[in-house]
Amino acid sequence: MALTYEASTENLFPLADAQIRPPEAQARRRQRLALLTGLIVLDALMLLATFQLVYFLRFQVFGFLFVPEGSVLDFYSSLAMLLIPAWLIVLASYRLYDLRLLHGGTAEYRRLASACTFAIIVLLGFSFFLDEKLIISRAWLLMIWVFSIIMLGLNRFAFRRVVYRLRKHGLALSRVLVVGANREAYEVGQHLSKGRNQPGIEVIGFVGDRRAKSRLTTPESEEQIKERRQSMAPGPAGRWLGLPGEVRRVVEQNQIDEVVIASTALDTQELFEVVRVLTTSKVEIRLSPSLYEILTTSQQVQEINGLPLVTVSKVRITGLNAMLKRTLDLFVSASVLLLLSPILLYVGWRVRRDSAGPAFYRRRVVGQGGKVFDAYKFRTMHADGEAILAAQPELLEELARTGKLKDDPRITAFGKFLRKTSLDELPQLLNVLRGQMSLVGPRMITYQEMTKFGRWQSNLMTVKPGLTGLWQISGRSNLSYEDRVRLDMHYIRNYSLWADLQILFQTVPVVLRGTGAY
Repeated sequence: MALTYEASTENLFPLADAQIRPPEAQARRRQRLALLTGLIVLDALMLLATFQLVYFLRFQVFGFLFVPEGSVLDFYSSLAMLLIPAWLIVLASYRLYDLRLLHGGTAEYRRLASACTFAIIVLLGFSFFLDEKLIISRAWLLMIWVFSIIMLGLNRFAFRRVVYRLRKHGLALSRVLVVGANREAYEVGQHLSKGRNQPGIEVIGFVGDRRAKSRLTTPESEEQIKERRQSMAPGPAGRWLGLPGEVRRVVEQNQIDEVVIASTALDTQELFEVVRVLTTSKVEIRLSPSLYEILTTSQQVQEINGLPLVTVSKVRITGLNAMLKRTLDLFVSASVLLLLSPILLYVGWRVRRDSAGPAFYRRRVVGQGGKVFDAYKFRTMHADGEAILAAQPELLEELARTGKLKDDPRITAFGKFLRKTSLDELPQLLNVLRGQMSLVGPRMITYQEMTKFGRWQSNLMTVKPGLTGLWQISGRSNLSYEDRVRLDMHYIRNYSLWADLQILFQTVPVVLRGTGAY
């Protein structure tokens, strides 16, 4: 018997069995102030080190270049002392000290590069008003621009690692309340809870009418409802704390920092009242769009006759981003194939010598736009692998459940080595050259595996599958299907060229360690 979702909301959002005891507000404010102060001080020190390094390079190492008359050291030392506080102000104007935006994704590094570029442009404009004898070296300006981005970027990368470690111990977390008691609210809470360490979010609970008719009426079976209940994140993420009319009291009692409203859980009047009572509070108010699960593609907001409308692009990576990504794919894949051609020839010969059968295996997979193509791999299994597996039903069940076998009897001796080192996937560089795959992207899947992605299937086909991706550097075959889906959707939503480069660099040590490869 199929049950609708609203019949299960009581169990999905149980009553809070005890009052959540919030940490002391002053202690949390001190933590944030200490982090912010530490970051500002470190940025100032990195800028000081940058000015000293550039001065040494420009006037000591490259002293043969033109050096103006007068005391160069005094001038550039005084200039540095003026520029450091001004530079920090520019960083602040680009919201690089906004705790709500720090330590999440590559956007912070892009804002950092933009801020440093703006600071150099302002300095260039200021230099026109200096005395003719106090000309600022153009080589010095160029090096300051480059090294400020590098040094401040490295500082923030290291600072992130410290913040992530603190978050694992329950420090520097932002307390979040979800408004709503339907499926959208539940899934918003689940997504926020899973990324606790990096974005620093702690979902305290839910506020909403659990008895109200859900506005998402997708029928679900008893088995699906049971599976979702069992998959609920541990901790307070499933606590029901009160009705929408009590949201202000819940926010104050639990010292909430951010409120996320599930738009389909409230009607227009309820939404207006919740926003109204929270407007005078100190919490950040966020609205979850009801169709967020399909918005993995880019969106543009256009106002027509005073009505804001969202246009959803059919393809996520377009324009300059698509051109740069394709250029990177062609350059890297062609270079690697050329450099490793002797190794590829040896591996192909060794595969055929190790067991009967062809050197290559063609796997039929789904690509961008739902197009099917053959992904090339070095063969790692015996030619009669299916017959070997058919004799062991328990392994067939495990394969159907996880998509992988940790101890697969079909794999040859040399095939185990190839999988451990990921050498078996190198022929997919040919798929990258042909434009069927990309160096970085979601994990490629077959049509049979698409059922595991549920309603995310259409999102997955907006980009090309990747030779590597977030799933590769986050655990590979040790990940569950649910985690793979989550990582793939995160990649599609947050694509940038910088993210691709970061994933490529992180793939190398992961492959060398062989973690999760089988």
